[in-house]
Amino acid sequence: MLSTASELLESVEEHLRARREELLCSIQLLLESVEARLETIRQDRKLQRLRGENFNVFRVLHIEDNEDKLHSRFIAELLNPRGSHDQGDAFLRFFLEQLGDLVWKDESRRIAAKEWIKTENATVEPEKLIGNGKIVKDDPESSTGGRIDIFLTDGEHHLSIENKIRSGEGEMQVTRYCNYKSDINFVMFLTLQGDKADTAKENYRPISYSEHILPWLESCHRHAVDFPILRETIKQYIITVKKLTGVLTMDSQIRDTMKRHYKAAFEIRHTFDALVSEQVQDLVRQVQKQIEPQAKQQEWDMRRLQKRPGLVLTHKKSWGETQVYWEDDWVAISVPPESPGAQKWDKRRVDVNKEFPWLNRNNNSGEPYWGYVPKGRYKTAEEIEYLFNESKRREFVEDLRKKLVALAEYCDKTLPQRLA
Repeated sequence: MLSTASELLESVEEHLRARREELLCSIQLLLESVEARLETIRQDRKLQRLRGENFNVFRVLHIEDNEDKLHSRFIAELLNPRGSHDQGDAFLRFFLEQLGDLVWKDESRRIAAKEWIKTENATVEPEKLIGNGKIVKDDPESSTGGRIDIFLTDGEHHLSIENKIRSGEGEMQVTRYCNYKSDINFVMFLTLQGDKADTAKENYRPISYSEHILPWLESCHRHAVDFPILRETIKQYIITVKKLTGVLTMDSQIRDTMKRHYKAAFEIRHTFDALVSEQVQDLVRQVQKQIEPQAKQQEWDMRRLQKRPGLVLTHKKSWGETQVYWEDDWVAISVPPESPGAQKWDKRRVDVNKEFPWLNRNNNSGEPYWGYVPKGRYKTAEEIEYLFNESKRREFVEDLRKKLVALAEYCDKTLPQRLA
């Protein structure tokens, strides 16, 4: 009996070894195939440089990641039947067709998007203010008010689009928009890959740049073939979106290869996701280690964030409730709105921005000064390189160290005298 069980176990182990070797072989073939295709793509890009096709006004102006200045306003302009594109409601019709059906969560209603909004009567408004905007600022948990990024209406029905490129959903944001005229308003939550909102109501649906916006833009581009300036502007925007979504490096041959080797592709994705997570945590440790000697000397408390990559610096004695903050792709001086020093920080905006021109002003007094950390989201091949390429990684760590130390030293210099 024991002999039979032993033979069975040996047989299972042998089978597992064979399957593992088969999978490793498949992964190797997949990686080699993708590498070969990527080399072809690199050669194609050399030709693109020779033809001058790499110029992109959105990249040059550094607004690729800006939800308001580029994406929401550009999309809203294309959707507007009276927009400067002079194509009437054609682009809006393409968009509604791309959306397909709008389905309420409880399935009480299901209707084609092109039937929900009558394009001949439609108007489009970016940054639509609903309710009392001050309520949202003073009470982030309010279930009403706010600004909708893109608001479409034909007078009888509304379509609201909340657009997120890098940032996440704000407090109660989708809930507030769903509560706005909920019987005639359908809310779309637009992200790069179709992420779900944290607060979801019945008339809500996640949509993505990769699945919905890109195909729609391709339709607009084909329609604009006889209008050179419009056609090329849309083309540049398509390239921008492809870069953000990772589609630019995923051409059809790579996709087909991954379809054939789907098990190997799944194993690679699963393993690589874990590897990226390890590299990110190691990056945080590196930044922390670089700052640690000065933190001890200056009496800064330093802790790591729990849920996201980043660090928080505070002072043991003199900063009050003020913090220097790094999370993902942004750094900030953060102070609670109810803090006694919050209003004084607001009055100091001009001085701070002169000293740190890379910081942005923020109307939210809780984070009066914040700035982007380039490559800090690790969503594209270019950003991932800052995790795995040693020289780029050192450059990234040093940039973060300088920013955090500079902000902390400014708090050391300023807060004890002015906010004590």
